[in-house]
Amino acid sequence: MKKTICIIVASVLVFGLSISAFAETTGDIDVTGHIGTSGDPTIDPDADPDAPDSDYDLTFSTSVHWWVTQITYPNIVNGTASGPDSSVSNKIVNNSAADIDVSLVSFTGDSVAQSIASNLTLYLTGNLAADSMGTTNIAGDYTGPLAYTAPLAADSAWTYGFSGQYTAGSVNTSYTPAYVMTLGFEF
Repeated sequence: MKKTICIIVASVLVFGLSISAFAETTGDIDVTGHIGTSGDPTIDPDADPDAPDSDYDLTFSTSVHWWVTQITYPNIVNGTASGPDSSVSNKIVNNSAADIDVSLVSFTGDSVAQSIASNLTLYLTGNLAADSMGTTNIAGDYTGPLAYTAPLAADSAWTYGFSGQYTAGSVNTSYTPAYVMTLGFEF
């Protein structure tokens, strides 16, 4: 009988931005939920209300998951809540007309994540892997902030995900670690 280990990071970016133009802010992202903005984009009171770059609007993928199963062992594979799917592409979308700088401020795990961190390497992929973050193991918690990456251009999207390995000698025990990823936004 095959046993599987399902390490799921429901890396879900729950977010609502309320930011003035040229403000700097951070936001906590629970790695277990929904991703999206809430409410209307904030308009800078000093800006021309008809100017398109006075609105800031970010949306995220609905959910982000990674898996390690007996089939994929020891490699981490992106997926959905149902299982591994290497074709999944998670997104951060800039729906406004102004560029936004994005940085990784922190990535911290719950007690389950901390208990397996010594057997886990976890890397960011895609646009969030910029500035050497793609080679930084965030499984054992990361606290930055990292310097801002190249801007997330107006009306465009970044893709990202996770890679790495779970190197424990056995996949007989299932774990579901949860994380909080904090991103910084500079306008």
